[in-house]
Amino acid sequence: MDKFGAYVFIETSRKKPSSIATAGWVANQMKYIKLPQTFTSESLPQVQEIVRGHFETNTGKCHLYDDITGFRFVFSPTESFLLDTSGNLVRRETGQFWPQSITMDVDPVPV
Repeated sequence: MDKFGAYVFIETSRKKPSSIATAGWVANQMKYIKLPQTFTSESLPQVQEIVRGHFETNTGKCHLYDDITGFRFVFSPTESFLLDTSGNLVRRETGQFWPQSITMDVDPVPV
């Protein structure tokens, strides 16, 4: 099993990408902000600055997913902070949100 590393998941208005092929090709990277391996829950102030900058740089948009609606700072395999688009803390949540993956709802092919 890979060692967990903190990251930010970008919450968006669209749940599915406008192009599944493109999202798969780039491993859905546009939905994540990688963080230094040393980041923990105590790194919240730094993460808040990072997401504010990300939102501003990208003019509130996420490629293939339209509007950015918030950010999820995932600092352990079972804990995260939900942040608004200004980086303000909305709430702390528990539950598994790792490993990072892209899911494509595909109907099974009839045999």
